[in-house]
Amino acid sequence: TGIQFSITITAKDFFENSVTTFTGADTLSDDSGTLTPTVTSALSGGVWTGTVTITKSWTADHITARGGGKQGTSNAFEVIAVLDRFEFSTVPSPRTAGAAFSVTITAKDGFNNTVTSFTSIASLSDDTFSLSPTTTTNFTAGAWTGSLTITKSQSNVRITANASGKQGQSNLFTINPAALQHFSFAQIDTQTAGVDFPITVTAQDLYNNTVTTFLSTVTLSDPTSTITPTVSGPFVGGVW
Repeated sequence: TGIQFSITITAKDFFENSVTTFTGADTLSDDSGTLTPTVTSALSGGVWTGTVTITKSWTADHITARGGGKQGTSNAFEVIAVLDRFEFSTVPSPRTAGAAFSVTITAKDGFNNTVTSFTSIASLSDDTFSLSPTTTTNFTAGAWTGSLTITKSQSNVRITANASGKQGQSNLFTINPAALQHFSFAQIDTQTAGVDFPITVTAQDLYNNTVTTFLSTVTLSDPTSTITPTVSGPFVGGVW
């Protein structure tokens, strides 16, 4: 698709003799409806040779020439698409960390035709570096549908597919933290009995993402049973 190729059109009589006196121009069309040019220049000695372009992939295309009230049609030929990029189905936003979601990736040429001949695998990556799997299975007729998982919460995430020196990217989307699974403490160094010291407690999901929606208080305890206070203040953005 999109690559020029040469054709020769010859005016013929009923007995397949060249009609050298025909010097008109022919109109051109094809089954895909994307042929250019659509008009030849004047035939010379009943013959025209020129370059044409078709931008839509087609299994059994034909070119038809019309002129002088007559017409002729070429042999059937295939117009193939050449890989230019990968196109993603829309990834709804937001997604949840660790929850699988489905995407479809399609191999496309420069004219938005599906490259049905592409049956290889593509590598996958994302902005969080937590995507799995990192490769597709083989495409079928230029398309692949599969389930993906991202475990790191982040805004403005994009997935990239790469293969055969070409690539494509998904829309931007957000990964929200999963449900609260545990609390994490910032490191506490050696302290002196009876002297106040600060601590930071963070609400986290299974994948250690901060659960920013956690705004409650928590109870506090230690092995000496002498810690005060025994209840935190309200968390802000998942942190106290």
